[in-house]
Amino acid sequence: MWQFMRATGKRFLRIERHVDERKDPLESTRAAALFLKENYQALGNWPLAITAYNHGQEGVSRAVATVESEDLTELIRNYESRTWGFASTNFYAEFLAAVEIAKNVERHFPGLQIETPGPLEQIELKKATPLAALLKSTGVPRQQFLEWNPALHPAISIVPQGYRVKVSAKKVGAVLEARNETPDAALIRHRVKRGETLFQIARRYEASVEDIQQLNGLRKTHRITVGQELLIPAQ
Repeated sequence: MWQFMRATGKRFLRIERHVDERKDPLESTRAAALFLKENYQALGNWPLAITAYNHGQEGVSRAVATVESEDLTELIRNYESRTWGFASTNFYAEFLAAVEIAKNVERHFPGLQIETPGPLEQIELKKATPLAALLKSTGVPRQQFLEWNPALHPAISIVPQGYRVKVSAKKVGAVLEARNETPDAALIRHRVKRGETLFQIARRYEASVEDIQQLNGLRKTHRITVGQELLIPAQ
């Protein structure tokens, strides 16, 4: 909902094949706050910082230097650029309009029923954990878990290290248990034989190479060795 472009979002969020935190309202809001804070520290006032969310920090800096003013009104009146169009010049005004509506919902939308936010807790995973282990430990249906964690791709099987799992408060203990001691039933242990490749092993167990890499902390360029024990997510 914060409309992060992929390149900008990667500075603040995890954006990978099976995880895109731009889709998570909690994670993306944290990222937006960090981005706005960074703009404010660079530009010195909130009208410019918020405008830079749309036009870019460098673009607003060029406008300030050209007009020789840090007053957004002066920039709107006097700055000319091919990219300094309707969206950029009206972005701060639209922000103020959104603030006004949020503060006075009943006046602008009488009778609107606003849902109470769900009481979700967040637990950071210290290691990559099979989704099957989290589902088994918490007893939460897969669909419900993915609704609470919209950053996760529906086909994900390994939840990566560092991801903050969102669950109801009563399920926190179960997630901690799965995080600290993944049930053996969710994993297969495979010892690498001579001539085996990661691709061959993944195909044998109907797993993805990426999931095996995440679960075992392997980089994409990491080579496996004979005798090495790998954890494989059970299907």
